[in-house]
Amino acid sequence: MIDLDAFSGKLSMSRLLSLEPVGIRRLLKSGLRRGATNDEVAVILKNDCQLDPESLPAQQLLEHFKAIGWFVYHGDRWKTHF
Repeated sequence: MIDLDAFSGKLSMSRLLSLEPVGIRRLLKSGLRRGATNDEVAVILKNDCQLDPESLPAQQLLEHFKAIGWFVYHGDRWKTHF
């Protein structure tokens, strides 16, 4: 289970690079530049975060990141915001 309370405040590149577990770092890095598709996010959630993309914990993680402004869905892509 991922502790959502560990993720708050402003996101910077240095903070992104130090995030643990590594799956969270990969998830947020996928949203840089052009962003990540829903399919790409699902693969990262499953393979790197060991979360079923359709599960409540995965959805809570994405909703938390949206709420704090780190990972936002724009059009058809997830984008990371600093």
